[in-house]
Amino acid sequence: MLHTRLSYPAFHPLYAQYNSPLFSALSAACLKSLHRFNPQDLANTAWSFGAVAHRDRTLFGGIVRVAPRLFPRMGPQEVSQLAWAMATLNFTSERLCTLISNMVVEQLGAQTASAVAVNEGGSPASGSGSVAAWNIQTTSKLAWAFSVMRPNDSQLFKAVFSHADRVIKAPTPSENDDVRYRRQVRALGTVRRFSPAAADFV
Repeated sequence: MLHTRLSYPAFHPLYAQYNSPLFSALSAACLKSLHRFNPQDLANTAWSFGAVAHRDRTLFGGIVRVAPRLFPRMGPQEVSQLAWAMATLNFTSERLCTLISNMVVEQLGAQTASAVAVNEGGSPASGSGSVAAWNIQTTSKLAWAFSVMRPNDSQLFKAVFSHADRVIKAPTPSENDDVRYRRQVRALGTVRRFSPAAADFV
């Protein structure tokens, strides 16, 4: 479908070299199709523009308007991509940040309760398996994004860093040997000391 193809500009080899007029044209086309985007389309579109640092306020204003409708179907990958792209381009949205924060605090808070229950001989909380998608990659992206967009969200940072600490304490053998994993762990540490600039509301 056209709107799905439009959401993958940065993945296609034809777009390996950044072309500002091309991304401006893609932005105009995406704006006409945003109402038909699914969560992955929306996240990929935002990520693509963030990856090439093409700052289009009109497009991201449209993305912010559409995102709340799609948000219930977004997973950690889509949420972290969208937040990362907005922060990379120095945009923010109070409504979107609130939706993301509430979701993350609820999901990761449920995992904390589940871990406590298991330690006390109980059963894991229902739905806690979905939290596994909040890995070091998605967690580090989100933490950095919020350090730019909403640096005073203490509840989100508490949930994110508590979760990250648990994940870091029990890495898989492949993660131990993964340079990118170690870089993402260091990035999380850096976020704790990050001094963000004010972002531009859309």
